[in-house]
Amino acid sequence: MRRALLFLFFAMLLLLYPQGGTASGETFASVDLYIYGNPDGQLQIDEPSTTNVESVVIGDGEQSAGNTQEVGRWTTSSLYASANISGDWSGKAWISTNRDATVTLTYTLIQNDENLDSFQFEGEVGSGETVAIGGESDFSLTGIDDSPLTLLIESTWTATPGSTPPPPNEGNTTITLEYGASSRDTSVSISISHVQISEGSPSNHNAGQSQVTVYLHVSDVFGVDDILGKTAGYYNMRMAPEGESLWSSTVDKVTDRGDYVEVQFIWSYEGHTLPAGENSYTLEAGATDLLSEIEWSINLQTTIFIEPKPDIEIDPVSSVSKTAELGKSAIYTLSVENTGSGSDEFIVTYDNNDGWTIDIDLYDLELDAGDSENIKVTVTPPDTASDGQESPTQITVTAASDSDIYDTLTLLTTASEPEPDWDFSVGVGKDENENYDFSCGCFVISDRAEIEITIILTNEGNQQNNYNLEVISDESPNAFSLDFNPSFVSSLPPGQSINLILTLEPRDDYSGQSTYLVVEATSSGDGRKEESEPISIVLEQSGNMVMSISSPLKAPQGSTITHSFQISNTNMEEAKRIYFVVSGINANDNLAEGWITFEDKDGKLIDYPSSLLTLLPSQSVEVTLRISIPSSADIGSYNLKMWMANDLKLRISDQADLDFVATQATVSEESDYLLYSVLVLVLGGVLVYGYRNFSSDDGFEDEYDDELEEIPELIQTPVVPEVKPVEAPPPVVAEVPAAVVAQ
Repeated sequence: MRRALLFLFFAMLLLLYPQGGTASGETFASVDLYIYGNPDGQLQIDEPSTTNVESVVIGDGEQSAGNTQEVGRWTTSSLYASANISGDWSGKAWISTNRDATVTLTYTLIQNDENLDSFQFEGEVGSGETVAIGGESDFSLTGIDDSPLTLLIESTWTATPGSTPPPPNEGNTTITLEYGASSRDTSVSISISHVQISEGSPSNHNAGQSQVTVYLHVSDVFGVDDILGKTAGYYNMRMAPEGESLWSSTVDKVTDRGDYVEVQFIWSYEGHTLPAGENSYTLEAGATDLLSEIEWSINLQTTIFIEPKPDIEIDPVSSVSKTAELGKSAIYTLSVENTGSGSDEFIVTYDNNDGWTIDIDLYDLELDAGDSENIKVTVTPPDTASDGQESPTQITVTAASDSDIYDTLTLLTTASEPEPDWDFSVGVGKDENENYDFSCGCFVISDRAEIEITIILTNEGNQQNNYNLEVISDESPNAFSLDFNPSFVSSLPPGQSINLILTLEPRDDYSGQSTYLVVEATSSGDGRKEESEPISIVLEQSGNMVMSISSPLKAPQGSTITHSFQISNTNMEEAKRIYFVVSGINANDNLAEGWITFEDKDGKLIDYPSSLLTLLPSQSVEVTLRISIPSSADIGSYNLKMWMANDLKLRISDQADLDFVATQATVSEESDYLLYSVLVLVLGGVLVYGYRNFSSDDGFEDEYDDELEEIPELIQTPVVPEVKPVEAPPPVVAEVPAAVVAQ
């Protein structure tokens, strides 16, 4: 009862407020679909009648609590028609358990691997009970085709607070979904416009008996048998000329055509006056199905022709004699008028005995009495026609209702040799090129990768022609490596096009971000006519380095400079595998290239090709560079460039400056002490020697000689004391502050 009330309420809403995508007055009815068989079984409209219960375990053991699992997918056979689903849909499921639990089920309706809609419901189930739980939701208006529908059921469960699992002698916790029996009618109910009514074969007018036979096709999404009635009482139809009150017809025959039912109505207009000629009639039909047991109605329009007396006349709007250049056409405009008293359909035909090509824009005309319409006739002489050759073309317009009603007109066309035309055009293929960005009107080169651009050359003249093509850039030197394939086109026929492939790749030393190229084509005919097409190019790089160097980097010989900086992948869709390239400015700087290494945040070396660093889309990471200055390195400044490169060895970032200074190595205290000792001994010897020469009197000299003999050997022959080796101090690490963005 509740479902019936919901349906009536929804049907009233449809009548008051037509929804987008539905036919006017579209009807929806609730249909129950029941699950049968294994978890990959069938979804059927047949209500279970057997007592044999099928089941599937949805909870096995306490550890399964809280886990969402797929219970199964039950699928209908192919549908018989397309339809719409809209309004309330609901689910019902029978659950059995040996412990107190709350069971939650999710129903999802799927077609062609697309989730149409889903909803979730839950219920409390006591230990040892088998109960039905259910729920409902609103199904947004959705169109479906004749592919099978699949019901996906997913489940999860939680123990009722305070409850305990079954004792060990009763086995594990077990929760099952039961279905497939009259007492276990697990199902889903959808609101669907499953009955379709459409026009069938063309209506048949029997003027002698003042009646019209109308054929309608009635189909159901779920088939014919046991769903659509096969007797007259299930169908009705009323009809009348447009704008008049409808009156009823009788059902003459109902025929099962397998996929649909054909209903034949006899509509009598005896006692009524119908308008002459062909007029529109309003048709209202209804069908009551066996599944939902409601009447489905539809409003259609058809046309009925009541015999008038049409007539036809053809008049030229312009001349009936024209000249057509070879390769071109003569176009005639003719006025076709119904000069009779009734409407009719008129057929346009032609006759040309010379094999010239004739095209007419309208071959069928619907004309009411007094109405007229213009038609265009195009006459094209063949390539074999000679200059001055004439060809007559006869145009005939005939009434469809009576072949004796017709009119004819003859057109005379003369062929002529055209003047040479060397026109051609150059275009750029954009629509199917993944590198073209319509927002900027440019081709985008990402990470300096090679791209291909299609150049379309079209011969728009009337002469076969040859063409030379080249690409011009305003950059000096040229920013790109360019390849045109082909760069010369030979003997292109009139009216034909050829696609040329322009391959371009940025040169390694090009650092610009945007430029443009000009494709120039030169024809061989008519004084080497030229056409050109500009191409805008934008270069994008996914790599970005923030070097964060605020003061010069420097360290002594034999020391190491470490510096951490940020890099990022600005590409929001693709990961990048990168390494770093370092290049010196001059020959002396080149010596420093091998001193520099890079490490990730974990200290792992970043190198090509075996140790690339992977950057996820939009990811930023910290990288450390190390400059190990050899003890033998020249003192002074070193100036290098560094950049990020990808696994294809293509530069993907701007070049950043990497400048540092190698200073004089520091001397240890032990070395200073040794040098100081040697200097003291040498100085002492010098002082003694000076003292001897300064004292020149004999007595003193003798005394001095005596005393000199007593001077220890150490003073006479200075000895340098032996000094044990001293370990070199650890390398000095230069700490560098942060942060300036590399330009």
